[in-house]
Amino acid sequence: MKTQLLTFGFIAALFVAAPVHAQQIATWTNATPGSAPPVSVIKGGPWTLAQGGPYTPTTNTGTTTAGGPFNGTTPYCTAGTPIVNSASTSNPMSPFYVPVVTGRGLSLQGYFDYRPRNVNEAVVAASSSDGGNTWNFQQQVETLTAACPTTNANSAGNDNGLGHPYVVSFGGAGFLYMLDRRSGHVDFDGLVVRPLTPKTGSPLNGIASSIEVGTVPPTGQTIARWDFSNYTNGTLNNSPAPSIGSGTATSLGMTNSYPFVSSSHNYTGSATSDDLVTTTGGTDPSSTALAWRIRGSGANTGNNTGNGWNTSAPQYTQGAQFSVSTVGYYNIVFQYDWYTTAQAVRNLQAQYTTDGATWNNVGPVQVAQAGGGYSSQISINFPALGITAVNNNPNFGVRLVSAYDPTYTGTGSPTYTAATLGSSGPVPINNTSGNWRFDEINVLGTASLATKIPTATETTGLTNPDGILAQVPNVFPLRIIYINKTLNGDYAFPSNQLCGLSSKGGAANHDISYVRMATSTDGIHWTDVGAVSGLNDPTTVSLHAVRYVAPNGSLIKLPNGKWGLFFGGGNCLDGDSDAFHAIMYAESSNLTSWTIYNGIDNPIASVSNTTDPNTQATIPATTPVLGATQTWFTGRVYGPQATWASSTTLNLTFSGYDSAYSGDISNYRTIGHAVLSTNTTTLP
Repeated sequence: MKTQLLTFGFIAALFVAAPVHAQQIATWTNATPGSAPPVSVIKGGPWTLAQGGPYTPTTNTGTTTAGGPFNGTTPYCTAGTPIVNSASTSNPMSPFYVPVVTGRGLSLQGYFDYRPRNVNEAVVAASSSDGGNTWNFQQQVETLTAACPTTNANSAGNDNGLGHPYVVSFGGAGFLYMLDRRSGHVDFDGLVVRPLTPKTGSPLNGIASSIEVGTVPPTGQTIARWDFSNYTNGTLNNSPAPSIGSGTATSLGMTNSYPFVSSSHNYTGSATSDDLVTTTGGTDPSSTALAWRIRGSGANTGNNTGNGWNTSAPQYTQGAQFSVSTVGYYNIVFQYDWYTTAQAVRNLQAQYTTDGATWNNVGPVQVAQAGGGYSSQISINFPALGITAVNNNPNFGVRLVSAYDPTYTGTGSPTYTAATLGSSGPVPINNTSGNWRFDEINVLGTASLATKIPTATETTGLTNPDGILAQVPNVFPLRIIYINKTLNGDYAFPSNQLCGLSSKGGAANHDISYVRMATSTDGIHWTDVGAVSGLNDPTTVSLHAVRYVAPNGSLIKLPNGKWGLFFGGGNCLDGDSDAFHAIMYAESSNLTSWTIYNGIDNPIASVSNTTDPNTQATIPATTPVLGATQTWFTGRVYGPQATWASSTTLNLTFSGYDSAYSGDISNYRTIGHAVLSTNTTTLP
């Protein structure tokens, strides 16, 4: 049977549909029995983990003190600039992950997330002429930062940029989709879309080398900015002046007479005590970046514990207010970085005013990430919302204030809950600790109503997209299968549908993951056309079933007209919804109803063996198709990319983590390769 390549990574054919049978069509085996999947290497390109040299941990902490990006054998930077390796330099392909691979036979095109932990994030393109064993660097785009690491531990760094690339193509045109991984944006905003205009050797031609999302806006569009570069760490200030332009910043509700309770005393009252404090992880990658901390101090003498924030405060009365005249400016956009400590109020509502007295809610309630941390460059785009009264207005202002948690129904509701979640969901704030901090507050505008602030193009119509699982080939309108993920969304489920502690004793995960299908005529505006069944059950707590599915799988056309799908999946064992427990395989006759044939217990590849605490059964129950788990994917394995190698074999490129990655930043996010054989006589 004559075959034809599907460009950009998945296999398709011009064929006559054969009768559909219920049984499994393709059975997969290791094409080289007894051999282990090797780590791929890359020639040229950015710094790799192997260049850091041998790993030396700090006593009792597990953080790298030598062998990392700062003082390893070949440091990440030379003379203050990130290094670029020569095309003749080969290194193990780490830290790369979440691959997208296209091509046929030995000639492959790859797109990868490059992410040295807490140092940087970018999208890298590379080609291979040996089926994925060796990759040749081509381009690096959407680089988050050019900053150099200050330590090997890099605890003060930031690697939340644009990543998890996926490429969709049709009729010679293409689109690069990326997940905006910034806190407050991930699994909430649309996927960032960049059109592809590839040239020979430059498959990402036309896409900026530096990141275009979350960067500090140019001064020509900035009416006022608070980045606190005009202050020093520890400065007490209840109304800091902007670093650019004019305006006022004022904290709200920190001076009050509400009661609060410590472990041994009852107190009443708090007085505003705001300050500027080093807080890393936001838009500013500097390890000395300052943020404005909103808090109070006990109004009583002696051992005071009041911090200003209190459950007795009416909704929308505590937070911060920024007032800026927009006279002479139009198309107003307000941006801010929001940091919450672990015990800070979980929910924030933005409000705006056009008269300085009446405040209106704008945008959704912002929810802090579990356990606290930064949500970077949250934007209120007034023209996109159809709000024009803020233009050319001397009384414009925005308030960022605490809101009751709409998901909490326990004792005292409605009330404020804490960023750190309890075992059964949100819990009220404790009234004695926790605070909010703000940085990179920008009020933007243009001098002409016809000129708008440039913003990244994002998909519409995809609900809470975590990424694209697969493109259906050679159809128009474009059709994709995508992952819908709601962070911390399963608290409304019955208790018997909630995950318990992970297999390692870690916290339970409470995200919800669904698989859905969508169509589009332009690659940007999508229409959700319904659920895809059979790949996962978002309510299962069985350790032998699939609760979560990861993006970046591979869809293949089978000889009889059925479809095959390689994908990453996981469940409550992992304490994580990223679906990295195993590489699996399923088949379908219609793309919407699937049957898994290689699952958790008989996978294509798997992380290290785990024991079911209830039955003492070993998971997986049988040896994976690719054999025993290798060191480089003992902790995570996902992102399978299958490309046609021959009529009965596939090249399989995938990513993995060493199980020690949480402490050893020298061995994680690695790309590897295997070859699968099938029992079918001819793969299209």
